[in-house]
Amino acid sequence: MRITLLFSILFSLLNMDAYAQVKLKMDKFGRVKSLDYNIGDEITVRLKGEDGFHTLFIKDLNPEANLIITQLGPIHINQIERIRTFKVKKLGKLLRYQLWTFGLGWGVYSVIAALFLGEPWLWGTLVVVGVAFLLGWLFGFIFRHKTYKIGGKRKVRIEDHTFYKPIPRS
Repeated sequence: MRITLLFSILFSLLNMDAYAQVKLKMDKFGRVKSLDYNIGDEITVRLKGEDGFHTLFIKDLNPEANLIITQLGPIHINQIERIRTFKVKKLGKLLRYQLWTFGLGWGVYSVIAALFLGEPWLWGTLVVVGVAFLLGWLFGFIFRHKTYKIGGKRKVRIEDHTFYKPIPRS
C-alpha cells in the first residue's frame, strides 16, 4: 500500500511543471560559497562607466537574456562592475563588542571602587569608557560594508532552477 501511494505521488509530481527559484548569484572561482539574490531583494551595484552606486530592487530575472529587471529598467549582467553588501563583517563585529565590553567593565569596576572602596572618582574613567564606546561604534561603521569587484575570478550569473515536464516520445 505504501509503495503504491509513493509511486502515485511521484507520478503526479513528474507529470506537472515544477517551478523553482531563479537567482542572481555572484561566485568566486574555487569557492563553494556564493552571494545569492532572489526576486524582491535589494542589491547595491555600480554600473560600468558610472561613478556612484545604485540601490535597486530586483523585480524579475530573465535567465535567457541575462537581464535583471529593476525599477530603472532592464540591466544586463555584463554592465555590473561592482556589488556592495551592507552586512557587518566578523572583524568589525568582534572589535565593536570587545571594545564595548571593555568600556562597560571599566566603568562598572570604577563605580564599584568609588562607591565601596573609597577610591576617588576621576574624569579620566569617563573618558576611557567614552573612547571605548566611540571606537567600538567607529569600527562597526568602518567595516559595515564590503565591495566586490566583478571580473577575473568573480562572476555574476543568473541561475534558473525550473524543471519542465518531459517531452513525450512519439
